[in-house]
Amino acid sequence: MNANDTGQSRLSGRTAIVTGASRGIGLAIDERLVSEGARVCLTARKSGPLEEAAAALPQGKVITVADRADDPSTAARSSTPSRASPGHSTSS
Repeated sequence: MNANDTGQSRLSGRTAIVTGASRGIGLAIDERLVSEGARVCLTARKSGPLEEAAAALPQGKVITVADRADDPSTAARSSTPSRASPGHSTSS
């Protein structure tokens, strides 16, 4: 983990949206971002593998959206602020 002079992680307080987040490069990106201090919104088409990926990350650092990234309504739902606590999952 990289920390700055104050001891905070480099991406502390930042949130990233990762598409294709349930496997391969997307999963590796999830892990790296969280290790750098970011919160992540994981997106993928299938909820099962997405939930497995989320379960491997620290609680409170991840939310999931299982849907098609090329569907405009998915983007609208993903960018709407939610009152859900971290760890909440959304699927269509």
